[in-house]
Amino acid sequence: MSISTWSIEDYKKQWDLAWKHLETNETSIFVVSIAHKRNNFFIEAWALYKIKNTIYIYNEFINQERYPILMENNIYTPETSFNFIPPRDPYTSEGKKISEWQVNIISEKN
Repeated sequence: MSISTWSIEDYKKQWDLAWKHLETNETSIFVVSIAHKRNNFFIEAWALYKIKNTIYIYNEFINQERYPILMENNIYTPETSFNFIPPRDPYTSEGKKISEWQVNIISEKN
């Protein structure tokens, strides 16, 4: 976890927002590292996609090349991170299956 761009408090805030976001949305993202290297931002995160009773989890890499305006204007914050979740695509452009984790959702009944 790099703390050169975000503080530990920023990461904790984003993770808390990510759980809350997932409760009411079909996607969420947990940012684990933001680094600024050689005039380029690099973000590593875990993207979550909720489909029926399963959450699919992908390791996601976001950089300035992919979202140039995102970094130039410093608009990637704990609050705005959910605006940059890519669509779920379980296959590469060559048609190979991408590694993903699956977690079944268990509903609690009182």
